[in-house]
Amino acid sequence: MLKTSQKHQKLIRRLRSTPVLFVLSVLLVAGSLSHGFGVFAATCSNTTDCQQQIDGLNAQNSQAQSTLSTLESQAGSYQAAVSALQSQINMIQGRIADNQAQQASLQTQIIAAQTQLDQQKSVLANDLKTTYINGQLTPVEMLATSNNISDYIDKQQAYSVVQDKIQDTLTQIATLQAQLKGQKDQVDQLLATLGTQQTQVTAAQNEQASLLSYNESQQASFNQQISDNKSALTQLYAQQAAIIAASFGGGFHYGGTGGYPYADAVCLNTSGDCGPSGGYPYGPYAWGYPPDNQYDGAGWAYRNCTGYAFWRLAQTSGVTLTAGLFPNVMASGGRIGYSLPDFRKLGYVVDKDPNGANVLAVNTGGNFGHIMYVEAVDGNGQAIISQYNAGEDGRFSTGTLTNTSGVYFVHIR
Repeated sequence: MLKTSQKHQKLIRRLRSTPVLFVLSVLLVAGSLSHGFGVFAATCSNTTDCQQQIDGLNAQNSQAQSTLSTLESQAGSYQAAVSALQSQINMIQGRIADNQAQQASLQTQIIAAQTQLDQQKSVLANDLKTTYINGQLTPVEMLATSNNISDYIDKQQAYSVVQDKIQDTLTQIATLQAQLKGQKDQVDQLLATLGTQQTQVTAAQNEQASLLSYNESQQASFNQQISDNKSALTQLYAQQAAIIAASFGGGFHYGGTGGYPYADAVCLNTSGDCGPSGGYPYGPYAWGYPPDNQYDGAGWAYRNCTGYAFWRLAQTSGVTLTAGLFPNVMASGGRIGYSLPDFRKLGYVVDKDPNGANVLAVNTGGNFGHIMYVEAVDGNGQAIISQYNAGEDGRFSTGTLTNTSGVYFVHIR
């Protein structure tokens, strides 16, 4: 006789108690932000016009970068949701496969049981025939057909046994049919539950994948906008520096901040003196943010030539050069004039030619040396540069390098 599978029962209970994972979609912030803020024309007619456009582009990039950070965080959530939902789909598919195997096993048992029933029916048919024939005989006739009393008793007992067997067989058939029907109902219910859950999970996964795809397209759009703005910024900075140089002739000229985000750093010395003579407790060129923050994220001092030049380079090229990459500079007490071996070790070309994109100018003279960013090269082949702290006062200035005897140009690829 077949018994209800305990494995089936446990599987059904476990499945019913397992919740389907539905991940709530995080609303995209791009609904409230615009991709269409556009690229400013990379031309300007005067320094004020240049600076306004520069400030506008920097503000756009700052907003776009903030949005990108949010989108990247959302993308991670969507990807995690897709992966989690895929794990559930795999689990459900595994359960379906297990159940289908159980269904195949049950079908085999049903076939075997049917074969057994057919055999029992055949035996039962013969038993019924014998019972019918014997049932037509009176006790006297049965006694008359018996060889002796013992034979008569045996016939009577056989008749009784056949009747009992018929009743047992009928009971067994009814029980077996009920068990098979119960197992079939359980299998059908389990398959229906699994099918519903798989449909729900697949729909949730498709939704998350769609959100992830849209998120990634938004990221690509904002990255392109930032890249376009950086290209425009490079041209505007160069035009601004050229306008200043053409207006005032040679030398260096002050005005503005160059877009440098740390131009508001204050002197940390208690005396308020951050000039070359220094002061207590930090010494010369000690600008920063109270109580004692003197260095930006790359390890360069605020409002110093190094901090500005490497910040400017990162803005235009995307290359971030940290202080830890310059052991000669660090070993010399921060003297940027000792940086040429470090640049060469990093694989950058150092020569006397200012032409090219993403070029730094290093003056190796003086106590510390000086580093500048090359904005453009004029018609005379002279470098138009932007810089900080050229006058040892932590201010922004631009100008044209007319004397480059101690200046070397570093080409950042």
